[in-house]
This record gives sequence, C-alpha cells and structure tokens, in this order.
Amino acid sequence: LGANALRFGSDFFAEDIADVFHTSVEGYLLTVQSLWERGLRSMLIIREKALHGGQVEAIERVHWGGKHNLQDHFARLMGLRIEDFDTYEDLDLLQLFGSAIRHGDGRAARKIYDRHPSLWFNWLAPGSVFTIGATELTIPIDGPRHPPYSHMTLPEELLHQMLQSVEWFWTDIETIRCRSFKTMHESTVAGIATGDRARESRQGKRV
Repeated sequence: LGANALRFGSDFFAEDIADVFHTSVEGYLLTVQSLWERGLRSMLIIREKALHGGQVEAIERVHWGGKHNLQDHFARLMGLRIEDFDTYEDLDLLQLFGSAIRHGDGRAARKIYDRHPSLWFNWLAPGSVFTIGATELTIPIDGPRHPPYSHMTLPEELLHQMLQSVEWFWTDIETIRCRSFKTMHESTVAGIATGDRARESRQGKRV
C-alpha cells in the first residue's frame, strides 16, 4: 500500500481504535476495583470471625458508602478509619468507577464529574463561553448539569494510579500487621522503617 492509502486507513480506524482503548481501560479498572473490594471484604470477614463472628453476612452485603457502610465495619474491626489512609481518595474514586462502568449514567458518574471534570475534555458546562474565530458562543444556562457517561475519556494514567493506590493500601495494611507484633525480628523493623520513608515520598510518585 502507498503512503496515502496507509494514512487514509489510519484516519479511518482512529475512532474505532480509540473506542477499543477506552473499553480496555474500563475493563481493567473494573477488574482492579472488583479484586480490591473482594480482598477488602475477605480481610474483614476473617477479622470478624476471629473477633466476633456475628456480622459476616452483613459484611458480605453492605455497600461502600451510604449508611451503615463497609467503611464502618473497617473501623469497627481494624481500630482505625479507612478514610485516614492516604490512598482513600483514590480508592473511593475507584469504587465510583466500578459503579459507573457497570451502570453508566447515574449518581456515581455524576460524582466522578464533580471531582474530575477534565475526564470530559470535550464537555462544556451550562453557561460556558467559548470562541470560534470571530464568533462567541455560549452554552445555554438551562442545559444538562452533568455530561453523559459515554462522553468520558479514560486515560491510561488513571489506570496506573488506581493500581498504584491499591498496592500502597495493601502495603500499609501489611505495615499495620507488622507493627502489631509483640516482638520483631530486625528485618521486620528495617522493613517498617523503609516503608515509612517510602510513604513520605508517595505524593511525588503519583502517576
């Protein structure tokens, strides 16, 4: 094929490839969210059985967020709030993505837009003004307050950040477990110190 034909083919398939990429990121995000939540519930159920044993079914059914949520069980069983983890904002966002990817338009998608409107790079909120050449256009003030979920663009960096935050969360859980030891081997003490130093530099390592 000549260069012109290849260039035409590239343009022709560009939108399809973008759709496939977007769907792939959605699939990976959904997998990460599902596995992380399953791991979290499993940890809490094990803890519940060891300490009390009476609320296993409640932990299995309870939702993330809302009233009597999974966060409440975490605080009750772990003795600290999951909201105090420096990864919580990302993990909460990951849960919103899990819901939005499954259900499309709805409360989760609206919350994502309120937090990160840049994911809808081609959406202009009601009342926005933009200029094309010598023409100034204004989006009607009575237009939709939130864009459709289908107009969202999911960058690869978002997936990497969610993976990183999940990894950091479980690293923190392991550190908490090690700190609970009555006696520690010197390698455990060194590992905790290394983890503490790494945690201090996390902000600069965010994707």
